[in-house]
Amino acid sequence: MARLSGETGAMSYDYEVTAVIPASPETLFEAWMNGEIHLEMTGGAAGIDPRVGGDFTTWGGCIQRSTIEPLAPTHIVQAWRRADFAENHVDSIIEVAFAAIDVGAAIVIRNSLVRWDLVTSKLVAGVTTTSFVRALWFVLTTVSGVL
Repeated sequence: MARLSGETGAMSYDYEVTAVIPASPETLFEAWMNGEIHLEMTGGAAGIDPRVGGDFTTWGGCIQRSTIEPLAPTHIVQAWRRADFAENHVDSIIEVAFAAIDVGAAIVIRNSLVRWDLVTSKLVAGVTTTSFVRALWFVLTTVSGVL
């Protein structure tokens, strides 16, 4: 869904990606909130303080902000923005939900208030679309050996 921001006059976009991954919600939560595994998933250096209000950076500092709700093992909400955003740009919000199912976990990634000019950006597309879910699966099965 596209919408116009009242603060900056810029268009923003919301979208949702879902997948089923044969891993527990606990494993997926840890992968998301662990800087070393996040690096392996995205290919960009990450630093993550998993506490409420804790800062995080991904993609070598290109994306940054803070964790709003780390409700282990089922829910993560983070505010994010690119480092080059002006202060008057509204933060984007990413919400990640994990639910246990018979074959592992369902993961739902909701990204809202993504700046329209970034929707086709290689950086944003690489981090928050289906390719991200594929990268998560690759890391869990190959790099981390947790499955």
